[in-house]
Amino acid sequence: MAIVSGFDAAFPLCITLIDGDRVELSNLNRQVFFTEHDLGRSKPTATEENIHVLFCDIAERKISIACVETNVHAENISALLKNSNYVIDATDSVDTKFLINDFCTLYKIPFCYAGASGTHGQLMHVNPLSSKFACLRCLFGNESAIQCDGLNATCRESGILGAVVGHIGLLQGTAAVEHISEKIITEAHPCLLRFALEEPQIKYSRVEPSNQCPNGCGTRPQKLLNLSEEKCPMTFLHTKIALENMDFESRLNVILNSHDTCMSVGHSCREEGYDIVEMREIFSSGSWLLRLEKGSLRTRD
Repeated sequence: MAIVSGFDAAFPLCITLIDGDRVELSNLNRQVFFTEHDLGRSKPTATEENIHVLFCDIAERKISIACVETNVHAENISALLKNSNYVIDATDSVDTKFLINDFCTLYKIPFCYAGASGTHGQLMHVNPLSSKFACLRCLFGNESAIQCDGLNATCRESGILGAVVGHIGLLQGTAAVEHISEKIITEAHPCLLRFALEEPQIKYSRVEPSNQCPNGCGTRPQKLLNLSEEKCPMTFLHTKIALENMDFESRLNVILNSHDTCMSVGHSCREEGYDIVEMREIFSSGSWLLRLEKGSLRTRD
């Protein structure tokens, strides 16, 4: 609702609603888009229809809505999110939150994380396009879900006040509109926003990039090179050119279309004197990530 009401129609906007759940009676106290007439219906479909009722001028304002009736998981996240300009994480699964974080960080897609429990809420705008960005793993570390303070309690397990979800949704929608409208300063330091309904003020905590982050955050410059549509030997040629044009002690994240291609390019780069930081399949998609580091001039010599 915040996105639709706040968007100024300067250019076309497509909102994709992704959810595999159906409306349940327990949803109605906090998900105000739904009524008793929506019980049993797909959440994306019911939301789309109710948006059109509330905002009858939505087409004139160049806003379109697409519905996808599925949940996000490792096998489909690439197909669902790869063409996004901004992602709003409104999930209640810790694993899904980290999956969205890792995918958006790798593909440099800005997104907004949020979590809520009881009367408390928190959110963080993550912008991988910024040289100062930090992600959820910088904030919470690489611990398992049950060890992450504030993330492991879901709405179903701990309960949640409807007003908290409403406030979180408003803040996330505002962040999305500000980013799309280029009102968020790209190079601003990332902050975690926390609030509690029983407290009078919102608290901001600066989040520093971690050099131990498995997503490669921190002070080391990085570049993404998507070669998933390329074939050998062009994959190695493009990778080598990219590395040669980067500063020393920088990292290059290369996306390749298969395990064999990843191994071949990695072997060739190692022979050229570049360091392999990581090789792994990306989100069960069949594509592979090759993370390379351009060592110091002394090391290369």
